[in-house]
Amino acid sequence: MVLIEKDKARNKALSFSFVRKRIILYPDANVSQVGDRMKRILTILIILTLSLSGCTKKPNEDRLSIVVGVYVLEEFAQRIGGDLVDVVNLVPPGVEAHDFELSAQDRILLDKSDVLLAIGSSFESWLDEVESGLKDTLVVRTGDGLLKNESDPHIWLDPMLAKEIAIKIQNALIEIDLENETAYRANTQSLIQELEELDDLFETSLENRQRDLFIPAHDAFSYLALAYGLTQRSIAGANPEGDVDAKRLKEIIDLVNAQKIPVIFSEENLDPKIAEAIANETQAIIMALNPIESLSDEDIEAGESYFSLMEKNLDGLKIALGAN
Repeated sequence: MVLIEKDKARNKALSFSFVRKRIILYPDANVSQVGDRMKRILTILIILTLSLSGCTKKPNEDRLSIVVGVYVLEEFAQRIGGDLVDVVNLVPPGVEAHDFELSAQDRILLDKSDVLLAIGSSFESWLDEVESGLKDTLVVRTGDGLLKNESDPHIWLDPMLAKEIAIKIQNALIEIDLENETAYRANTQSLIQELEELDDLFETSLENRQRDLFIPAHDAFSYLALAYGLTQRSIAGANPEGDVDAKRLKEIIDLVNAQKIPVIFSEENLDPKIAEAIANETQAIIMALNPIESLSDEDIEAGESYFSLMEKNLDGLKIALGAN
């Protein structure tokens, strides 16, 4: 005879226990009967254990794996995907995206990813090489149809082009995860609203300005300039690390002095010596104008984002352009 009792039950004849139940065998029990029932109980416990373990999945295994090579795509993909995605930026903080080269580990990560988001053109120098080998990864060149200047891929600095990037990311996620279309569309709409508000802020803030010309470190701001009727004349030209010869330096100094330009812009990852040389020969001060290719460690610690950095860019432009 077999009895199953709760933990609180007491019985001196106890000879076997399972979890929170007790199986009591009495001396007069039929041994074969007990064995059969024990087998059934063990079978039930094994089935329950297996079924419960089947319901327990590895963390994040149901999320889409997204890989990017520039910060703005990281932020937008995370905003649009929310808890449904894991986003990895291949480029470490503070590293120039232009100069980044893939490691063997990066290639493995790309091969295992669901989506690769890129700008395209010549921005990701490694893109053409790896794309053909990514058989199970959706590759999205978000700059397709938006890039008008081959020497300047910084389309995201125009909030309305950034809006088009957001829509392309949304469509890519829906293509491979139709089940969560509603969430992706809602998140994208929220992001688009912020981008439109940012565009309005630039329009109104720069409307009453004294000049159109600004002096950035390199030609990263042509899309921003075009969006708001501005003119950029950069110090280093298209290459942020290009040499600035004496002739070019004198031209910039003469231009700043002739037009009484109050600000020249530098970038965090570039050598400040050239900007300092210009400032020493003019009345201009040096301010930062960020192309937002990547975040520095300090940016991350301060909680900076695409939007906060764009607003800082706007603050600098207002001073440089004499905008009220």
